[in-house]
Amino acid sequence: MRGGLGFTLLVGTALSILASAILLYISIATMIGPWIAPTLVLISSVLFTLLGKRDANTPQQLILISALASGGGIIAVGIGFSLPMLYFLAPDAFQQLMSTPSYFITRVGATILLAGSFGIFLGKFLSKTMLKKEDLPFPISSMTYQIATAQSHSSDAKSLFSGISGTLIFCLLRDGFYSLKGLFAKDWIFLSTSVTGPLIFSFWPTLWAVGFTIGLANTIPLLIGLIARYAVLYPINYHSIFLPFSLFAPLKEESFITAFCAGMIVSDLLLSLLHNPRQAIHYFRNYFKNLHFPRFAGITETLWHPIKSLCIESGQINTFYKRLNSFEPFIGLACFLIFFTTLDFSIPAQLTILAAMCVALYEINRLCGKIGLLQIGRFSAFILIPVVVLFKINALQMTALTIFFNVAAGVSSDLLFDYKTAELGSVNRNRVDGLQWLGLFISSITVAVICYLLFSNLTLGSTELFAHRGRSKALLMQSLHFDHYIITAGFLFGWILKKCGISPTMAFGGMVMPSQITLGFVFGGLLSKLIGSKRDSLLPFCSGVFATETLWLLISLSLRFISSSF
Repeated sequence: MRGGLGFTLLVGTALSILASAILLYISIATMIGPWIAPTLVLISSVLFTLLGKRDANTPQQLILISALASGGGIIAVGIGFSLPMLYFLAPDAFQQLMSTPSYFITRVGATILLAGSFGIFLGKFLSKTMLKKEDLPFPISSMTYQIATAQSHSSDAKSLFSGISGTLIFCLLRDGFYSLKGLFAKDWIFLSTSVTGPLIFSFWPTLWAVGFTIGLANTIPLLIGLIARYAVLYPINYHSIFLPFSLFAPLKEESFITAFCAGMIVSDLLLSLLHNPRQAIHYFRNYFKNLHFPRFAGITETLWHPIKSLCIESGQINTFYKRLNSFEPFIGLACFLIFFTTLDFSIPAQLTILAAMCVALYEINRLCGKIGLLQIGRFSAFILIPVVVLFKINALQMTALTIFFNVAAGVSSDLLFDYKTAELGSVNRNRVDGLQWLGLFISSITVAVICYLLFSNLTLGSTELFAHRGRSKALLMQSLHFDHYIITAGFLFGWILKKCGISPTMAFGGMVMPSQITLGFVFGGLLSKLIGSKRDSLLPFCSGVFATETLWLLISLSLRFISSSF
């Protein structure tokens, strides 16, 4: 094997760090968290070709690299969607968490390790049902396998590197570097009125690339939300000026939008939950029907496979391995109990969370295996709201619960995708297990460090770090304390949007996001519509764009952090 295990591990580790950095920023600055495994395999394949290391075993090596590196991306998305929630719910608690780098990195890193461990054990436990009995397609696995086994990626590689080089030149011209000053500003104000305030178009390629990737259909609700901010919210807030009665006194714009959008979030959640009660009953029944409880002695392969292999090669009988294998499910349960016990969750709360989380993780993985979408936001709300109502948990506990679920869901889904890819590529599943654990340890450190770097240098809630997902989840929790008239108005508007086939949550993004983010997404969506059938061939170009601008920002922040420390 010309590539060698050492080279595979080196490339996988570097790409794990890269995936964590890119998707952490993307998930906080925007509101998406795309699967990055196909892009990582494409980059690795090009790298193998350039270095002359491609041979008959290259497809298997690419699959192993994906198993090591892709988990970092989905963990970063889980953290990016949930951790900012604490900032909006309890700023003082967030500042305490940020008190020192070591404290923040240790707390966040340990959380990722415990939640990721629980996710790995659960993913392995569900693998027999998902991969064998139901034989789900796992579309991302099929895409990853096709890229790994393709003989040539010349067109995709050119598209990827065009995105990288073009974005690098653009950022240099826009921002400058050291003594070289930028040639133009990042934001352009093209309209400003007393009602709308400044409407801004931003020269931010990442927004264009994200809008291009998700398509025009998914950016239109954002534009509708931006228009509704002035055509609907403004008249409702100041209705007492135009009507002979008053339901409430006019509020500050930010306070009114916050309360109104909380009603929209509630409507989206309830209408989604009640859309098909029979389907919800079917989910629960299917969960208990298909869930397997095999004997503990042979339940799954474990983290200790390298020890087993070493003992077998030396001719020794590894009785310790067999005994440890019997207790593997209890190790996952121990991670769960350690995490929630240290955060002072009561025993009834822990039992409720565990039961709800098992059902939710089963269903989220089942849907992910069918359509390739990991819907962690909605499922985390289904768990969080009942726990908040029943047990009155505080803001830190809400955030911790959301983080744990997001990371566990992401890791378990990623493991199942990697198992499916390994199955398609005839790669031993036990090798995937070891690389998953290595990727989890690397990601726990990388994500924690980059989180601190971002949060200490940029302001959460600003244009650069808007944190749409964390903000919306915080609004959902705060909705019980807002004016009921405003909540009702938001709920009804959300209901109308839902009936029209428009996502209230997406429209909410257009209402609260700065105009430059919304218009940037819409601009990218329009470009994808104009490109038409050639859109898919330019997706590697978009990957190069948001990867390069993200790294450009992180390097700039690192230099700023280093210079301020000395």
